[in-house]
This record gives sequence, C-alpha cells and structure tokens, in this order.
Amino acid sequence: MGLTNSSTGIRAVDSGLEIRRQTPEDRVVALAGNPNVGKSTVFNGLTGLNQHTGNWPGKTVELAKGHYTHRYRQNQMIDLPGTYSLLAHSSEEEVTRNYVCFEPCDVCLVICDATVLERNLNLVLQTMEITDHVVLVLNLMDEAKKKNITIDTEKLAKLLKVRVVEMSARNHEGFEDVKESKLSKPEAGHLKKNGIGMLKNLKEFKLENAAELNVGDVLKADVFAAGDKVDVTGTSKGHGYAGVVKRHGAQRTPTSHGGGPVHRHAGSMGSGTDPSRIFKGKIGAGHMGVDQVTVQNLDVVQVDPELNMLVIRGAIPGPKGGLVYVKSSAKVAPVKKGEGAGISLNPQKASARVNPQKASARNK
Repeated sequence: MGLTNSSTGIRAVDSGLEIRRQTPEDRVVALAGNPNVGKSTVFNGLTGLNQHTGNWPGKTVELAKGHYTHRYRQNQMIDLPGTYSLLAHSSEEEVTRNYVCFEPCDVCLVICDATVLERNLNLVLQTMEITDHVVLVLNLMDEAKKKNITIDTEKLAKLLKVRVVEMSARNHEGFEDVKESKLSKPEAGHLKKNGIGMLKNLKEFKLENAAELNVGDVLKADVFAAGDKVDVTGTSKGHGYAGVVKRHGAQRTPTSHGGGPVHRHAGSMGSGTDPSRIFKGKIGAGHMGVDQVTVQNLDVVQVDPELNMLVIRGAIPGPKGGLVYVKSSAKVAPVKKGEGAGISLNPQKASARVNPQKASARNK
C-alpha cells in the first residue's frame, strides 16, 4: 500500500497519544472496523464506565479509550474511528491508518458486520498486511441468522490464518467474562483459586466420571448421543404483574346486572373472625413467570459436535437466548414393546383412535 514514513510524513506518524501500562503484562487492544458495525457497542460492553472520551492530539477527531480486566490482566482499549480502508481520505481515516501502522498495539480487533462480510474484508486484509496480531470479530450474528446467512468460521480462520470470533454485542453475546465487581467474593475467590476467568454463570453438576476430569476441561454437546432422554431446566418467561385469572386460570364472576366491577377479582379468602387469616396456598395476584421450570424426558434428536449444538424434541423452558441446563433424565419412562407399542391409552389422543381414512387402518 506504500504506507511508510516517507509517504505519510513524520507529523502524521507521531499522533502524540500516550498509552500508560500499569504493569509490563498489560495489553493494548485497538478496535478497528467500518462505520456502523458495532465498534462502540463492543467498546462500551467491555469497558463499561472505565472509559475516557476526548479528541486525538492536534485533531478534532473524537478519541475514546478505556480499560477492562480479563483473567487478572489489565487491558487498555482504543476505539479507532470507523474507516473502509487504510488509504486515508479524511481526518478520521488518517487517524486510524496512522495508529494501525505506526503505534504499538498488542492486539487489533477488526469488527465486521456478519450480514455484509464481503464489504468488510477489504479492511481486514489491509490490516493483516500491517500486523500479525489481528483478531476478526464477526458482529451482528443475530441479524445474520435472521437473514439465513451461515458463515463457516473455522474455514474462514484457516483461510485467513487469524482467529475468528462470533459476537452479538447488542445482545451481550460473545462476552465470556464479567467484571470481578459483578460477582460475590466467594464466587470470585473460587474462580481465582482455579485460574479461571470471571465467569458470569456458575453451576454445579453431579458427574459419574468426575474423577477423570481436570480443572479447566471443557464438556461439549458430544457427551450426549441421539436417542438419549434428558431433563432441561430453565427460567420461564416473565409476564409482569398478573391477576388471578391470567396467573392461576381462575373463573370470572357472573357478568349479569348487579355484579359490580369485580369480575376478575379473587373473591373472598375466608372468614374475618375465625381464623382471621389467609391460609397458605391461596391463589392471588402477583408476579407471573421468572420461575425455575424443569421439563423431563425430552428426546435428543441430533448432536452436532462441530457446532456444539443439541437438537432436542419438546418444549424448552424460557425465552429465546435464555440459559438452560441439560442433564440426563432422572426418571426415564419405560419403553413399550410388542403390538401395543406407540399406542396411547388416552382416548383423546390420535394414536388411540382408529381412523378408517388412514391406509394403515384399511389394510388390517
């Protein structure tokens, strides 16, 4: 590209930006990318309130820098102005070009829009010519899935020879660790003792082969197999404050003349003199949802080890994108064998009725 000291000028190279490292192990991370790809969302998600905004020295271009802690190491982060190319045509593009080319940077995160990846790869390839410390971040993966866009990240990483990370910064997907202040002291101490980062979710499971595992081992979807019975535990959807009709399915009072404006009320709860209290277990209005729900005996249809994905037949509790826990079923229903296998004893189900319109019934 011809980006040298002679072509750019020494004044352009010397940006005057000073990055102070608290320890020699601290890293400087630069965020680069096209405009409107979510760089600021990623920057805000990582740094939180630990950021400072101003102007680049000698320019009117806004400068945003901050810091965050990852695995007990302080990282200084610089949010570079958006640019489509390192061939500068404006003051914002000139700042990004000079920093990527001439400033010390341990890691350069190039944020790309997963829905229009071809347009973003130009900047990725130019940055790879300058530095070897490039990480390709595919943001807006949720929008790509809505548009049925599939990206083979492993193949892309092999072709570019860089690390590729999927992320949906708007939905906080892709941020593996959290700040230590977000965890209790026992949780943070447990993770520090085992040399693990500050994980957002921590859950204990009983394993039959726990003695064979070491601290830090990763269990993936291939621990299950197609045909297994599993129990799925999740948090149900929240529906806010609800009355007894919606929350408990209570019956409305008669709506005839003289009923009054109490058609959806709970009604009387007991005598006022004796026992002069409401017994436990009575239905009432209150917050609906956000409860721990376990659905038992669901079937594992397919296991994809490459995508680390389970395909389960049945109702999964919780909203889309919610966290669920999958474990082997505690109560396995007996499997029917013989002539009556697959036929329900419930006359309301179709498998228990003989439909003369079906070929299977006419051939008997």
